[in-house]
Amino acid sequence: MEGIKNRLQEDKGTSLVELMLVLPVYLLILGGLIGTLGVFSKFYLGLAAQWECIEEVRNIMTGLDRAVADATQLTLDNEHRLIIGHYTNEGKLVSDRYVFSDQLERGGILYFNGQPISNLERHHYVQLKELDFQQVLPYQVQIHLVVKNGVTGREISVDTGLFSRYLWQKQFADSEAGQGDDL
Repeated sequence: MEGIKNRLQEDKGTSLVELMLVLPVYLLILGGLIGTLGVFSKFYLGLAAQWECIEEVRNIMTGLDRAVADATQLTLDNEHRLIIGHYTNEGKLVSDRYVFSDQLERGGILYFNGQPISNLERHHYVQLKELDFQQVLPYQVQIHLVVKNGVTGREISVDTGLFSRYLWQKQFADSEAGQGDDL
């Protein structure tokens, strides 16, 4: 027993046999850690892309909702172009144009008066597939929006109706006075 103890104390390095036994164990542990990191990374990328899609839909719908709610005039040139008229503080009638262009390979872009609203830097995560406007009533615009998650391939579809408070109140007042159409 003392001979083994002396021999263990005298060894200054590792033998080839010890190295051959320990190396596969380390490789298995390292492979497991890298695999786990890959799974978490893929999960995070999918989750980040989903949040980007939700944020894109929220940004577009919030801007359109605010613009349509304050509109004094709603006009559709076609299903991809909405013109919203409103009065400024100085009393001038101003027209804002929302135009959806789907001529890009990786999805479309929504423009507000010629400036892009949808984020061009997010196109690898978020793809704006469809944006259609339909005027149901003189004071209501029906919007169909489809956004595709570029990582998971899932699509978010939103169908909603936005109302102009000003035009609705005007039509309601006209119908009460007997001048307009009944609702």
